[in-house]
Amino acid sequence: MLVESFIMRILTYSIHMKNVLKLSLCMLALALFAFAPNSEKKGEEIVVVIDVSHGGDDAGVQVSSLSEKELVQQIAKRIEELNSYSNLKIHFTRTSDFNASLTQRVDFISDIQPDLVISLHINESKNTDASGAELYTSTKSARFSQSDAFAKRLQSALLKTSLQQVQLKNADFYILKKSEAPTVLLQLGYLTNSVDRKLLMDPSTQDAIAHSILKFLSEI
Repeated sequence: MLVESFIMRILTYSIHMKNVLKLSLCMLALALFAFAPNSEKKGEEIVVVIDVSHGGDDAGVQVSSLSEKELVQQIAKRIEELNSYSNLKIHFTRTSDFNASLTQRVDFISDIQPDLVISLHINESKNTDASGAELYTSTKSARFSQSDAFAKRLQSALLKTSLQQVQLKNADFYILKKSEAPTVLLQLGYLTNSVDRKLLMDPSTQDAIAHSILKFLSEI
């Protein structure tokens, strides 16, 4: 009887340890899964629309021979040429000098259904001391919370360039209200300010802006 009892205890202990081992392995597998990088997500294509404002007979802001439509197209071209991210697909509302209406731009966005829209502009003011970049979102947008979150992250990216000031603001611009995708309107600076104007004309600044936007987009 003593031998049988001893054998039973050994068997019971063996079964218990096997169950403990199985449970430990399951918990380890779950932990590894939870902390493993999401390779599928990283491989997904990010689709973005860059709205290149004005164009054609609409020059936008003009100071002497400089115009908003030309400068934003130059920066958009740098974004296109410097894009080395294989998973980042960028569509532009224009790639040459023509004027698409606001409704045409919104329709273009609706057809593509991007993850984000960035509308490029350059500001002006009667006060020539007014300067700095500005990021706008609209509280009337159905995607305001996402747009606002993207604007804050883009602000951080742009502050690493020579743009010393990037303010976050709200406005009910047409494209911000009507776009079905998260949308941010970026005023890159004031063409009426001599410091901003010099920066925006500088190819190295244009490249720095393009690189910061691309890096931000690759991580959304």
